[in-house]
Amino acid sequence: MNRNWLLTVLIVSIIASCTNTSNGPEPVVPPSLIEKDLMSWLYYERDHMRWSADFQALDTSLKRIERSEFLKQLTTGNYLPVKIRTSDSALCYQLYRAQSNVDEGIRRVIRNKAQMVYRYLQFEGSHLPGFNFTDLNGNVYNRENTKGKIVVLNCWFVRCQPCNEEMPELNKIVDKTKDRNDIVFLGLAFDKADSLKQFLTKKEFKYAIVPDKENYLMNDLGIIYYPTHIIINRQGKIRRIIEGSVTELIDALNNELQNVN
Repeated sequence: MNRNWLLTVLIVSIIASCTNTSNGPEPVVPPSLIEKDLMSWLYYERDHMRWSADFQALDTSLKRIERSEFLKQLTTGNYLPVKIRTSDSALCYQLYRAQSNVDEGIRRVIRNKAQMVYRYLQFEGSHLPGFNFTDLNGNVYNRENTKGKIVVLNCWFVRCQPCNEEMPELNKIVDKTKDRNDIVFLGLAFDKADSLKQFLTKKEFKYAIVPDKENYLMNDLGIIYYPTHIIINRQGKIRRIIEGSVTELIDALNNELQNVN
């Protein structure tokens, strides 16, 4: 059977999963409700946006586009990312041109978020700069001694409330993978060693903690929102950077654990 024909069928089926409804693409939430006001957008973002996931991206005319192009268009502030119902439960978003009178706060929030995710996307496939960390117990982690392993980084600081709130869920991830020898969990923290040791007497966090990384996180990596998660694959390259979503972290990590190459 002709290989080009098979490829065409595959592409059509992927796009069809986003558009195969009786009346064309059906938004999970009508755009008019998403852009009603800033709080409406924030609730929609909380419930439906998975910025760092491998979603299917469509432009305004339902043409399949790269995730990078989708994010780039969102950085203009002229579009909404509208989640589309799919026939196979695949994650799919379509660009929807925002109304001229949409709240400027919505444009700003979408623009800023898209700029951040787009910038993180540029890191994917590259080596983590300055990968040479020493944890509170004196253990050293670098590109050489983690070769062939998946490295999960959590970027955080003691006074970060969302960072503290997600720790029980992160501990569960560590527990579920404790019998594996191909995964390393590191917490890169702003704080000095003494402050971290005091904090950890009251709060359990099962990652290996690396102190005094504020300058590295803020300036070398350019991370401005916390917590942020970074997954490094077995080849030592950045696979995904995820801002503040344990759900997206779990999904991305599961995908990476299944990838044996």
